[in-house]
Amino acid sequence: MLQQIEQIVDELLLKRGSYEPLLLLQQTRVLNYRHYNAWRTARNQDKCLDAVLSGKQEEILEILKQAAHYANELQLEPIKINYTGWEDAAYSITLAKP
Repeated sequence: MLQQIEQIVDELLLKRGSYEPLLLLQQTRVLNYRHYNAWRTARNQDKCLDAVLSGKQEEILEILKQAAHYANELQLEPIKINYTGWEDAAYSITLAKP
């Protein structure tokens, strides 16, 4: 699994010039576009990304940890991204519950 995660991060870097965890979740099929769209347009009740992810939370966290470790090995510089809603959902959306 680690090699697959590294390959996806590499592909994102080559295609986009950056690595974003949301895109990793889409590439690993943890987040499909329909659910992503529902999250961005506030069609899920709690407006939290966790509510639309597919899979066990522990497995999803492991994917993200592996990718973060690899990004650190590549000496990528982390930046904070504030995702806002689409359409009528003009507010900040949380990535995970505190």
